[in-house]
Amino acid sequence: MESAACASLFAVFLAASAPAARAAPDEAAGLSAQDLSREDADRAASALDNGDAAEAARLAQEAIARLPGNARAHNLLAGALNRQGAYSKAEAAAVRGISAVPAGHSSGLAPLYENLAFAQLHLGKAFEAGQNAGKAIEFSQDTSARAYALRAFSAESLEAQAAAKGARSEQARYAREKLSDIRRAAAMSPDEFGERAAAVDRGERIFVQESPGFADRFPALAALSGAPEAWAGLALLLLVCLGCAVTLWARREEPAPVALRAAAPLLARPADGLLAGRYELVRVIGKGGMGEVLEAKDASLRRTVAIKRMTAALEALGPQAKDYYLKEAKTLASLHHPAIVDIYEVLDLPDGMHLVFEFVAGKTVQQVLVEEKRLSLTRVKEILRPACEALEYAHARGIVHRDLKPSNIMLTNQGFVKVMDFGIARRNAEAVQAPGLPVAGPGILKTQTIIGTPAYMSPEAVQGVVSAGTDVFALGVCLYEMLTGELPFGMEGQAATGVYVAASRLVPGVAPEADALIAAALRPALEERIPTVREFLTRLQALPEARVGV
Repeated sequence: MESAACASLFAVFLAASAPAARAAPDEAAGLSAQDLSREDADRAASALDNGDAAEAARLAQEAIARLPGNARAHNLLAGALNRQGAYSKAEAAAVRGISAVPAGHSSGLAPLYENLAFAQLHLGKAFEAGQNAGKAIEFSQDTSARAYALRAFSAESLEAQAAAKGARSEQARYAREKLSDIRRAAAMSPDEFGERAAAVDRGERIFVQESPGFADRFPALAALSGAPEAWAGLALLLLVCLGCAVTLWARREEPAPVALRAAAPLLARPADGLLAGRYELVRVIGKGGMGEVLEAKDASLRRTVAIKRMTAALEALGPQAKDYYLKEAKTLASLHHPAIVDIYEVLDLPDGMHLVFEFVAGKTVQQVLVEEKRLSLTRVKEILRPACEALEYAHARGIVHRDLKPSNIMLTNQGFVKVMDFGIARRNAEAVQAPGLPVAGPGILKTQTIIGTPAYMSPEAVQGVVSAGTDVFALGVCLYEMLTGELPFGMEGQAATGVYVAASRLVPGVAPEADALIAAALRPALEERIPTVREFLTRLQALPEARVGV
């Protein structure tokens, strides 16, 4: 068996098996969009089983058009593109699918992350592939042999990179991780991965990038679909997060559970030096008024995490501080998007509350601005597009960021954009009729707390009124600052006046269209402002770049 044979089995990751194809949607009467989308997905799966990846991709796209939240259809599309060797398109399709999965359907995320990892492996993005394979392991509730194998493939590539630069300790670490993961995959599925585990012992490679179409040589590919009952069973495991016995919240309306460890009998730092018996603290990487952030190693899943620890000052505030952290975790737990930093779990320990986050290495946009003063429109678009997509995803789930700014947008070392600090975002239930605003409804809400950074706050946000327009205003400030290196209303914020110097007057070459977009986003009156992040992004992407000589 050649060394890449097992890897080739990953070209398609289906969320469910394909039942016998039923009548075409056009022939069915009275079916809902959901039913028709399911029909198209069934036909796409059947086409994929029959080796027609192009037709599968077409049908999957039709299913998505009928029902954008159809996770299985998104996965079929990504799988079909992977099978054709269109890895960049498969990567993009998987990312879109992850963004589109409705809250409460976390089981549908695992195969999407597998497809994403597989595409990234073939694109040479080994680190990202490993991270996403790890997420597939989490969302499958530790039941996916394929996810472990994908992470092993990633570790093998990273091991080779470390060897090439003479980083022996790093090389040895990746070698250990590769061996552990492939053995875990083999234990879970001996037929698929037993030979690959043996290959590691023989010193052979277990993943080799292949040319497009290689997956068609392996008829066992169809077996990867699995029985619908097996995938449906994953939904039952959503009540458990990473093996913890107690879920953070039992409220049904919050569908994405996060583990809360009631660790009364545990010491915060036991004799083994592990926080909560699991996390090895490495160093402090940041401090602020709400706590300090530490880099740590997860001894169980062998990944780097960031842990936000409540400060003594906040602890002294009593129940309010704890409630703040619980709300932060509750908000973040419902958001799963490639451009939003993930929260893994909450630790309620004797020495205080700790939030365990995805570790993100890189620079904030604020740090980049300090170094470069201002950015070209091309770079601004590259940064704000995923940030806007993350905000749009959150808005669709009733969540507003409330403190978007360059220091909360991270550019990772791998080239990704991550929106951070959704911690002050919150779901709001009290609708109000605010002076000067349209009739209050689900999108315009009043909070009991006024939170944010003055320089980026809209006039209504200062009054505690929150809506999607709050984040649109902040995007306008970010766009202005990134293009000019200046804040339109200064550090203290004078947004209510609506008076600022046009960007084109500060930076020659900024197009009138850019000035117009900024003006539309910074309207003091909410009803006159750009209404949605989607419209802001559409107009941003349409700005003429050639005329901006930043």
